[in-house]
Amino acid sequence: MRRLPNLTVTFSVLGLAFFSTGIAYLLYFYLKKNVGPTRIVSVTLLVPIFGMIF
Repeated sequence: MRRLPNLTVTFSVLGLAFFSTGIAYLLYFYLKKNVGPTRIVSVTLLVPIFGMIF
């Protein structure tokens, strides 16, 4: 029989997910305003490459 994780674990995971996503959105819109869409696309295309390296 499976047990659900306790509330501390659940809220910790949800908090990390929402906090990280919120920071990413703020950074994205900051970069979009200051650097332009072309550089944002180049950063987006580099993420999988660095993901494979690290």
